Amino acid sequence: MADIIRAELYNLKRSRGYKWLLAVDAALCVLLIVSLLLQHRVVYSGKLLFENGFRDFLFIIICAVFAGLSIGADFSSRTINRHIASGYERVSVLAGKTAVYFIAAVPLFSIYPIISGIAGSLIWSWGEPLTASSIAHIALVFIMSATLNLGICGFFVFCSFLLQDAGKSIACSIVGHLVLSTMLRMIGRAVPWFGKITNLLPISLIEQVGELSASGKGIFLALASGAVSALFFVLAAYAVYRKAELK
Repeated sequence: MADIIRAELYNLKRSRGYKWLLAVDAALCVLLIVSLLLQHRVVYSGKLLFENGFRDFLFIIICAVFAGLSIGADFSSRTINRHIASGYERVSVLAGKTAVYFIAAVPLFSIYPIISGIAGSLIWSWGEPLTASSIAHIALVFIMSATLNLGICGFFVFCSFLLQDAGKSIACSIVGHLVLSTMLRMIGRAVPWFGKITNLLPISLIEQVGELSASGKGIFLALASGAVSALFFVLAAYAVYRKAELK
Protein backbone atom coordinates (compact mmCIF):
# COMPACT_ATOMS: atom_id res chain seq x y z
CA MET A 1 0.00 0.00 0.00
CA ALA A 2 2.89 2.38 0.74
CA ASP A 3 4.04 2.06 -2.89
CA ILE A 4 0.56 2.97 -4.12
CA ILE A 5 0.37 5.99 -1.81
CA ARG A 6 3.78 7.22 -3.01
CA ALA A 7 2.73 6.76 -6.65
CA GLU A 8 -0.60 8.53 -6.05
CA LEU A 9 1.09 11.46 -4.30
CA TYR A 10 3.51 11.76 -7.21
CA ASN A 11 0.62 11.73 -9.69
CA LEU A 12 -1.23 14.30 -7.58
CA LYS A 13 1.70 16.72 -7.80
CA ARG A 14 1.66 16.42 -11.60
CA SER A 15 -2.13 16.39 -11.99
CA ARG A 16 -3.34 19.22 -14.21
CA GLY A 17 -6.94 18.42 -13.28
CA TYR A 18 -6.20 18.96 -9.59
CA LYS A 19 -4.38 22.23 -10.31
CA TRP A 20 -7.32 23.43 -12.40
CA LEU A 21 -9.73 22.60 -9.60
CA LEU A 22 -7.57 24.54 -7.15
CA ALA A 23 -7.63 27.48 -9.58
CA VAL A 24 -11.44 27.25 -9.88
CA ASP A 25 -11.57 27.05 -6.09
CA ALA A 26 -9.55 30.25 -5.73
CA ALA A 27 -11.61 32.06 -8.41
CA LEU A 28 -14.85 31.14 -6.63
CA CYS A 29 -13.36 32.45 -3.39
CA VAL A 30 -12.73 35.83 -5.00
CA LEU A 31 -16.23 35.98 -6.51
CA LEU A 32 -17.92 35.06 -3.23
CA ILE A 33 -15.90 37.60 -1.26
CA VAL A 34 -16.72 40.31 -3.82
CA SER A 35 -20.41 39.38 -3.53
CA LEU A 36 -20.17 39.90 0.23
CA LEU A 37 -18.65 43.33 -0.29
CA LEU A 38 -21.51 44.29 -2.59
CA GLN A 39 -24.03 43.60 0.16
CA HIS A 40 -24.24 47.13 1.56
CA ARG A 41 -24.86 47.68 5.27
CA VAL A 42 -24.07 44.03 6.03
CA VAL A 43 -21.15 43.55 8.39
CA TYR A 44 -19.44 40.18 8.70
CA SER A 45 -16.57 39.02 10.85
CA GLY A 46 -13.59 36.91 9.86
CA LYS A 47 -14.54 34.34 12.48
CA LEU A 48 -18.09 33.93 11.11
CA LEU A 49 -16.89 33.64 7.52
CA PHE A 50 -14.24 31.10 8.52
CA GLU A 51 -16.68 28.87 10.42
CA ASN A 52 -19.41 29.08 7.76
CA GLY A 53 -17.02 28.63 4.83
CA PHE A 54 -16.54 24.91 5.46
CA ARG A 55 -20.20 24.18 4.72
CA ASP A 56 -20.33 25.94 1.36
CA PHE A 57 -21.89 23.53 -1.13
CA LEU A 58 -19.81 24.69 -4.13
CA PHE A 59 -16.57 23.43 -2.67
CA ILE A 60 -18.03 20.06 -1.72
CA ILE A 61 -19.09 19.72 -5.36
CA ILE A 62 -15.48 20.39 -6.39
CA CYS A 63 -14.44 17.50 -4.13
CA ALA A 64 -17.04 15.30 -5.87
CA VAL A 65 -15.60 16.24 -9.26
CA PHE A 66 -12.08 15.43 -8.12
CA ALA A 67 -13.14 11.99 -6.87
CA GLY A 68 -14.35 11.20 -10.38
CA LEU A 69 -11.25 12.67 -12.02
CA SER A 70 -8.85 10.79 -9.76
CA ILE A 71 -10.46 7.47 -8.77
CA GLY A 72 -13.10 7.07 -11.48
CA ALA A 73 -10.69 8.05 -14.25
CA ASP A 74 -8.17 5.45 -13.07
CA PHE A 75 -10.72 2.76 -13.79
CA SER A 76 -11.35 4.18 -17.26
CA SER A 77 -7.62 4.35 -18.02
CA ARG A 78 -7.14 0.83 -16.59
CA THR A 79 -4.54 2.10 -14.11
CA ILE A 80 -6.26 0.14 -11.35
CA ASN A 81 -6.27 -2.99 -13.54
CA ARG A 82 -2.49 -2.65 -13.86
CA HIS A 83 -2.13 -2.36 -10.08
CA ILE A 84 -4.11 -5.59 -9.63
CA ALA A 85 -2.14 -7.32 -12.40
CA SER A 86 1.09 -6.27 -10.67
CA GLY A 87 0.08 -8.23 -7.59
CA TYR A 88 -1.42 -5.56 -5.34
CA GLU A 89 -4.45 -6.63 -3.33
CA ARG A 90 -7.68 -4.76 -3.92
CA VAL A 91 -7.83 -3.59 -0.31
CA SER A 92 -4.38 -1.99 -0.71
CA VAL A 93 -5.43 -0.25 -3.92
CA LEU A 94 -8.60 1.09 -2.34
CA ALA A 95 -6.88 2.20 0.87
CA GLY A 96 -4.02 3.89 -0.98
CA LYS A 97 -6.19 5.77 -3.44
CA THR A 98 -8.69 6.77 -0.75
CA ALA A 99 -5.96 8.06 1.57
CA VAL A 100 -4.46 10.28 -1.14
CA TYR A 101 -7.91 11.46 -2.23
CA PHE A 102 -8.70 12.52 1.34
CA ILE A 103 -5.37 14.36 1.56
CA ALA A 104 -6.08 16.18 -1.71
CA ALA A 105 -9.68 17.00 -0.72
CA VAL A 106 -8.67 18.99 2.37
CA PRO A 107 -7.23 21.97 0.40
CA LEU A 108 -10.22 21.89 -1.97
CA PHE A 109 -12.75 22.56 0.80
CA SER A 110 -10.40 24.60 3.05
CA ILE A 111 -9.24 27.35 0.68
CA TYR A 112 -12.49 29.32 0.86
CA PRO A 113 -12.93 29.42 4.66
CA ILE A 114 -9.27 30.35 5.16
CA ILE A 115 -9.23 33.08 2.50
CA SER A 116 -12.66 34.45 3.48
CA GLY A 117 -11.67 34.44 7.15
CA ILE A 118 -8.53 36.45 6.38
CA ALA A 119 -10.39 38.80 4.02
CA GLY A 120 -13.19 39.29 6.55
CA SER A 121 -10.68 40.14 9.26
CA LEU A 122 -8.96 42.72 7.03
CA ILE A 123 -12.19 44.30 5.78
CA TRP A 124 -14.18 44.21 9.02
CA SER A 125 -12.46 42.41 11.92
CA TRP A 126 -11.98 38.91 13.23
CA GLY A 127 -14.84 39.46 15.66
CA GLU A 128 -12.90 39.06 18.88
CA PRO A 129 -9.34 39.71 20.13
CA LEU A 130 -6.82 37.24 18.69
CA THR A 131 -5.45 35.44 21.73
CA ALA A 132 -3.86 32.02 22.28
CA SER A 133 -7.34 30.72 23.13
CA SER A 134 -8.90 32.04 19.90
CA ILE A 135 -6.03 30.61 17.82
CA ALA A 136 -6.63 27.22 19.48
CA HIS A 137 -10.33 27.63 18.62
CA ILE A 138 -9.45 28.26 14.96
CA ALA A 139 -7.36 25.06 14.85
CA LEU A 140 -10.15 23.10 16.55
CA VAL A 141 -12.82 24.35 14.14
CA PHE A 142 -10.55 23.46 11.21
CA ILE A 143 -9.99 19.90 12.48
CA MET A 144 -13.68 19.35 13.25
CA SER A 145 -14.84 20.78 9.91
CA ALA A 146 -12.23 18.84 7.93
CA THR A 147 -13.26 15.58 9.62
CA LEU A 148 -16.95 16.18 8.91
CA ASN A 149 -16.30 17.11 5.28
CA LEU A 150 -14.15 14.00 4.80
CA GLY A 151 -17.10 12.03 6.11
CA ILE A 152 -19.16 13.56 3.29
CA CYS A 153 -16.35 12.94 0.77
CA GLY A 154 -16.45 9.26 1.70
CA PHE A 155 -19.70 9.06 -0.29
CA PHE A 156 -17.85 10.29 -3.39
CA VAL A 157 -15.24 7.55 -2.91
CA PHE A 158 -18.05 4.99 -2.74
CA CYS A 159 -19.61 6.29 -5.97
CA SER A 160 -16.26 6.14 -7.77
CA PHE A 161 -15.54 2.52 -6.81
CA LEU A 162 -19.14 1.51 -7.46
CA LEU A 163 -19.42 2.93 -10.98
CA GLN A 164 -15.76 2.72 -12.10
CA ASP A 165 -16.11 5.59 -14.54
CA ALA A 166 -15.18 9.28 -14.26
CA GLY A 167 -18.33 10.82 -15.73
CA LYS A 168 -20.77 8.47 -14.03
CA SER A 169 -18.97 8.86 -10.71
CA ILE A 170 -19.14 12.66 -10.85
CA ALA A 171 -22.83 12.64 -11.78
CA CYS A 172 -23.70 10.09 -9.09
CA SER A 173 -21.69 11.95 -6.44
CA ILE A 174 -23.26 15.36 -7.12
CA VAL A 175 -26.85 14.22 -7.72
CA GLY A 176 -26.68 11.59 -4.99
CA HIS A 177 -25.36 14.08 -2.44
CA LEU A 178 -28.05 16.62 -3.34
CA VAL A 179 -30.91 14.11 -3.31
CA LEU A 180 -29.82 12.24 -0.17
CA SER A 181 -29.19 15.38 1.91
CA THR A 182 -32.50 16.91 0.82
CA MET A 183 -34.47 13.72 1.48
CA LEU A 184 -32.84 13.09 4.86
CA ARG A 185 -33.62 16.63 5.99
CA MET A 186 -37.24 16.41 4.78
CA ILE A 187 -37.84 13.05 6.46
CA GLY A 188 -36.06 14.27 9.58
CA ARG A 189 -38.43 17.23 9.88
CA ALA A 190 -41.50 15.04 9.33
CA VAL A 191 -40.45 12.16 11.59
CA PRO A 192 -39.00 13.34 14.94
CA TRP A 193 -37.17 10.11 15.83
CA PHE A 194 -35.54 9.99 12.39
CA GLY A 195 -34.62 13.66 12.74
CA LYS A 196 -32.59 12.79 15.85
CA ILE A 197 -30.54 10.40 13.70
CA THR A 198 -30.04 12.84 10.81
CA ASN A 199 -28.90 15.48 13.30
CA LEU A 200 -25.91 13.25 14.05
CA LEU A 201 -24.79 13.06 10.39
CA PRO A 202 -21.95 15.19 8.95
CA ILE A 203 -24.34 17.07 6.63
CA SER A 204 -26.16 18.38 9.72
CA LEU A 205 -23.25 18.83 12.12
CA ILE A 206 -21.15 20.82 9.61
CA GLU A 207 -23.69 23.63 10.00
CA GLN A 208 -23.15 23.77 13.77
CA VAL A 209 -19.37 23.54 14.09
CA GLY A 210 -19.02 26.90 15.82
CA GLU A 211 -21.51 25.90 18.52
CA LEU A 212 -20.22 22.32 18.84
CA SER A 213 -16.64 23.51 19.41
CA ALA A 214 -17.73 25.12 22.70
CA SER A 215 -18.13 21.79 24.51
CA GLY A 216 -16.22 18.54 24.81
CA LYS A 217 -19.34 16.57 23.92
CA GLY A 218 -19.82 18.61 20.75
CA ILE A 219 -16.19 18.17 19.71
CA PHE A 220 -16.38 14.40 20.22
CA LEU A 221 -19.68 14.22 18.34
CA ALA A 222 -18.29 16.06 15.29
CA LEU A 223 -15.07 14.04 15.15
CA ALA A 224 -16.87 10.73 15.68
CA SER A 225 -19.56 11.50 13.10
CA GLY A 226 -17.04 12.43 10.41
CA ALA A 227 -14.75 9.48 11.11
CA VAL A 228 -17.58 6.90 11.27
CA SER A 229 -19.17 8.26 8.08
CA ALA A 230 -15.87 8.15 6.17
CA LEU A 231 -15.17 4.61 7.43
CA PHE A 232 -18.69 3.45 6.56
CA PHE A 233 -18.47 4.63 2.96
CA VAL A 234 -14.94 3.28 2.48
CA LEU A 235 -16.03 -0.14 3.78
CA ALA A 236 -19.10 0.03 1.51
CA ALA A 237 -16.79 0.86 -1.41
CA TYR A 238 -14.65 -2.17 -0.59
CA ALA A 239 -17.73 -4.39 -0.34
CA VAL A 240 -18.80 -3.55 -3.91
CA TYR A 241 -15.25 -3.41 -5.29
CA ARG A 242 -13.66 -6.57 -3.89
CA LYS A 243 -15.77 -8.90 -6.05
CA ALA A 244 -16.57 -6.55 -8.91
CA GLU A 245 -15.38 -7.43 -12.38
CA LEU A 246 -12.86 -4.84 -13.54
CA LYS A 247 -13.84 -3.24 -16.86
